[in-house]
Amino acid sequence: MKYRLVLIAALHVWAYAASTGCVNAAEPLEIGDQTQLFVDDALIATQTTAERSAAQRRQVEALRDYARLSRKRFEGGYSSYLEVLDAESSLFNAELLYSEGHRERLLAHVDLYKALGGGWVDAAAAQAPQPASIP
Repeated sequence: MKYRLVLIAALHVWAYAASTGCVNAAEPLEIGDQTQLFVDDALIATQTTAERSAAQRRQVEALRDYARLSRKRFEGGYSSYLEVLDAESSLFNAELLYSEGHRERLLAHVDLYKALGGGWVDAAAAQAPQPASIP
């Protein structure tokens, strides 16, 4: 289902690019076996990085709660400051992993756009009006 949504989105992007003249819709889009493999790999990478990112986000949320509760326990005198430091260290490491995972997810989307024939953005940028130069 998710792959279908990505493919539908890609087709909408292609239709928009064709309507703005960035690509020639009269020429058939040839997809060879190698290109199909790139698209399949990019779709799988997009899916797996999205799932990994969601799991890492849940882990960060859980560790935020743990850090908050350990701080309250310390302030109430029920635990040592070592527990607070451990909780905050774990949270920091999870946040680093989450940010790296988010980066990987964005790169997977870029790879998907490239596999689907990206590059039409360059043609659109060339046709876009340029700002006046400042004297």
